[in-house]
Amino acid sequence: MNGAGTELRQSSKPKRYAVVTGVAWTLAVGFSMAWSFIQERDAMHEAAKVDARAQFEKDIVYRRWNAGHGGVYVPVTERAQPNPWLAGLKDRDVETTTGKRLTLINPAYMTRQVHELNFESSGIRGHITSLRPIRQANAPDNWETRALESFERGQQEYSSVELMDGVPHLRLMRPLMVEQSCLRCHPGPSYSVGDVRGGISVSVPLAPYSALARNKMAATGAGHLTFWAAGLGGIILAARRITRDDRSLLLQQARLAESEERNRLLSEVALEGIVIHDRGIVQDMNARFAKLFGYPREELEGINVISLLFHPDDIGSMIDKMSRAHSEPYQVRGVKKDGTVFDVEIEGYNLQHGDKSVRVVSVRDITERRRAEEALRQSEALFRNLFEHHAAVKLIIDPVSGAIVDANNAAVSFYGWSREQLRAMNIRDINMLSPEELVSELENTKNMERIHFFFRHRRADDSVRDVEVFSSRIEVKGREYLHSIVHDVTERKRAEEELLLAKEQAESANRAKSEFLANMSHEIRTPMNGVIGMTGLLLETGLADEQRRYAEIVRTSAASLLQVIDDILDFSKIEAGRLEMETIGFDLRTLLDDLAESLAFKANEKGLTFTCLLRPEVPRFLMGDPVRLKQVLVNLAGNALKFTHQGEISVEVGSLTKTGDSVKLRFAVRDTGIGIPPEKTELLFEKFTQADASITRKYGGTGLGLAICKRLVQMMGGEIGVTSRPGVGSEFWFTASFGTQNLRDSSPEPDGGDGPLQLLSDLGHDDVRILLVEDNATNRQVALGIIKRLGLRGDAAANGAEAL
Repeated sequence: MNGAGTELRQSSKPKRYAVVTGVAWTLAVGFSMAWSFIQERDAMHEAAKVDARAQFEKDIVYRRWNAGHGGVYVPVTERAQPNPWLAGLKDRDVETTTGKRLTLINPAYMTRQVHELNFESSGIRGHITSLRPIRQANAPDNWETRALESFERGQQEYSSVELMDGVPHLRLMRPLMVEQSCLRCHPGPSYSVGDVRGGISVSVPLAPYSALARNKMAATGAGHLTFWAAGLGGIILAARRITRDDRSLLLQQARLAESEERNRLLSEVALEGIVIHDRGIVQDMNARFAKLFGYPREELEGINVISLLFHPDDIGSMIDKMSRAHSEPYQVRGVKKDGTVFDVEIEGYNLQHGDKSVRVVSVRDITERRRAEEALRQSEALFRNLFEHHAAVKLIIDPVSGAIVDANNAAVSFYGWSREQLRAMNIRDINMLSPEELVSELENTKNMERIHFFFRHRRADDSVRDVEVFSSRIEVKGREYLHSIVHDVTERKRAEEELLLAKEQAESANRAKSEFLANMSHEIRTPMNGVIGMTGLLLETGLADEQRRYAEIVRTSAASLLQVIDDILDFSKIEAGRLEMETIGFDLRTLLDDLAESLAFKANEKGLTFTCLLRPEVPRFLMGDPVRLKQVLVNLAGNALKFTHQGEISVEVGSLTKTGDSVKLRFAVRDTGIGIPPEKTELLFEKFTQADASITRKYGGTGLGLAICKRLVQMMGGEIGVTSRPGVGSEFWFTASFGTQNLRDSSPEPDGGDGPLQLLSDLGHDDVRILLVEDNATNRQVALGIIKRLGLRGDAAANGAEAL
């Protein structure tokens, strides 16, 4: 008895280890299954979000196509009635030469109709809306209001899962920006190009995605349960194998022990139902065995359990197994006391008990395992059905060989080959890539370096279509395959190419316009210089006070007009790509001195202080374009003088970075003028734009100066900006990159003397005779007047041949 008790205690250790391992195994599999469910849910939402984004992008393409054509005219029908919100357009409704009435469909009207058709066909809702809708039916709901407010704060996308009519939807919204073509239907100061006009919300029903996710979760759960059961069975089997010798010894010793000790031993050791019988007659059992079949223990003692507890159709095979000393696990059907039939797995051993041989049988319920296996089979059948009947073209491809393993019905319809033909083909028979390129792309997909592709696919009729392919890796029975979803994007690519061609044509027309303006400005500038010059000569003559005042007005107005023409000429050159930057050596200090000298007099007239500050760390001698740099500084400082009535104006130059032979400088022009409202600063650097229309009336200007400055600064490798407070003043700043001069290689500047260049004042007037060549008669007359006033002699010629 004591020896048997010791052996029993020793054999209980593997049981404890098995229990602990089983619990840990269960927790690990449970965590893995929960994590898989979370991933499936997130993947479902992401798939719906991808479809919503694609829907939004299609809406934008349709709108731009419509807007690019200025709207489209369609016959008036019950569904396409004249848009009351376009009543202000004279050409909203037209009539063909045959008398057919047509009405204008603008982008918004078209978008609403597309949304209605899309909802009818797919259940996907689209809604174009705004915080300031013109059409009240376009007013946002609460969710869209929050999305639109987030766009005002700079957010580019807003999405969440919401209930719509009691059904979960993935709602996604992106902003609708004001483009130039929008202003035809939305004129006025309310909107400018680049403003947030509103947005388009897309609501995708989650039901199809949820169904697919639930199926995948069911398959995942079944797989985990099967995996868990297999692992648990392995733990039990391992424990049993470890304790098999001990159990056999315990069963032999049980012959000599009392019945109570034997029952206790069986109960403590067994992890499943165990029964000891002699030709079917129960000799002993554990509590688990009785509970498994739903009987009280005393009802089973001394009866034939084979005929009572097992299905009649399985008894023959059981008797056959009992003839063997040890039977491997086999499956039969058990019958509970209440008549319930369930699946069990049995394993038996022969044991010598005194002078007779008995049979020790372990019984375990495998109902849940069978149910999991059946669920897995059903899940596989469901996924097969989804694959075969899905509306999208789907292919299963071997990533190593490129062989098409399977194709769905949509692929058969799209490519024109039968399913059997497709299964016998390789992806290289369809894909127009070279074999080397195709191998590379398959490798990229296999390594998950790329999952999204654009290809050209050949069909059975030898037609070639542009396709968009999304590929992902899947594992089937231990082998990896590529699951590819194919979308026909031929028409979309054709529309994109047409849109690109239209854009290039528009840009070409814009360049032609700029070249025309540049040429015309030049033609106007030449006679205008003559007007200014002749007015200057007129002022040198003896004029009455009133005549002098009139002449001064003529000269001032002509100079203002010449500045306007210069602005247009410069901007046109920039737009036409004809303005080139020079790279020459110059002295930055001298340039600032010249700037101060040219503007100080006007500042003094207005009672303003004008200063220039060059910080010590800034190199003095630079390489760049001093003319264009001075043009930017004169423009900014001139604006400061124009809009400042008291206080001071300062120009400051500092160094940002220096690398090798290059330096990046920061220029700042500060004033204590009228200032600019914050909401107007973004418009300042746009062409033909000023902060307020009243400024143009009061101070003049074309609105081109700052736009030219911005372009010039960009050509100098920098950027420009402004900070301002109304009533306090403004700071216009810009950065620019320059080279630095190597003074050791520079020769000193000439300072006069006996060289070939001498000052005109050093020569006697009698020694000087000037030959003037000028093709414009007015300018020729102005120049000769100046020469005569200086007391010099001059001759003029209209061209080089005449001069010679």
